[in-house]
Amino acid sequence: MQEWQQLLQSPPSPPPLPGEPTLQKRIRGVKAALKAARAKPADRPEELEAQLTGLELEKGAVLRLVLQDGEVPIPAGQRIAIALPAAEKEALLEAFAGRAEGVIIAQPQLRTAALLKGDEQEWALLAVAPPHAICLSAELLSHPLLSVLRRFDGALVILEPGQEAEDEEMLWFHALRLRHRFASGRVVAAPKLKPEVIGDLKMRDAEAHHFAAASALCAAEFQDDLGEILQNEGIKLCLLVEGRRFYGFFLYKFWCPPLKALSIPRIAVEPKYQLLGFGRLMVSWAIQKAKQKPRHECNRVSLSATPEAVPFYRHLGFLEEKEDNPPTSTSESVRMEYHFTRR
Repeated sequence: MQEWQQLLQSPPSPPPLPGEPTLQKRIRGVKAALKAARAKPADRPEELEAQLTGLELEKGAVLRLVLQDGEVPIPAGQRIAIALPAAEKEALLEAFAGRAEGVIIAQPQLRTAALLKGDEQEWALLAVAPPHAICLSAELLSHPLLSVLRRFDGALVILEPGQEAEDEEMLWFHALRLRHRFASGRVVAAPKLKPEVIGDLKMRDAEAHHFAAASALCAAEFQDDLGEILQNEGIKLCLLVEGRRFYGFFLYKFWCPPLKALSIPRIAVEPKYQLLGFGRLMVSWAIQKAKQKPRHECNRVSLSATPEAVPFYRHLGFLEEKEDNPPTSTSESVRMEYHFTRR
């Protein structure tokens, strides 16, 4: 892996000039560097090797995944497909060559982290914002901080020397994980989840384990006591669950005329399940719930969004409401509403 590390640590290159190697030649150069790096297998502790199982990819390269995905083991032999558009490959190559430090963003089906030697600060961040999957180079299996990963609840991906990756997509997969510590690729690795919203609950209706999880999330996200909130008249609790697995919750309340609205005072998704569409699922459930009422009783859904969440709600059809006293800081919430017509 020494040649690979030297390549990563090389100084930034100037922009290409007329007559310089084409993109395809540069790709071949990166392929050669990866091939040389993978030609030297790394030693792995036997005790950790026993926890891993080999999974064969579509094009022959080998990854190893810890058999753990929350409560559900990852099926042995499950295939993982990787696909990056041409534009993303070009951008990745530029970043890989040292000309850019920005994170490559693609379809965020998984939030991933890739770690290199000396990334102690990044390792420490795992406890604060854990990703869904962590990618390591094989040499890091003897890293002294590896004990951190024993508490990681997700998929641990080990980049193996393995067979040569003939498919170009595998090249980019390896380069992406080794060059960028926090980046997303178009990776299909997690099982398709089919959670359901259990709605119209009061505190006495929620199963103990789900209510405990919702209470902890409410306290962490809003510094509120969920039990006290549910004692208010008209407040209903909705849980997003799959069996005993808890993904998130939201609260809602119907307001009679003249307000004629369903309000969502609190909504949150467990951090390890964020960016997977669960927030959208809960908001959609609330909108459909509001539409079940006659229009003269309810004609909109309202909520207060944090400034960073405004684009998300805009995408769902919410609009900012004009206020007499608009937010004066980036920490203040923004009032948003979703209006609908008669069915």
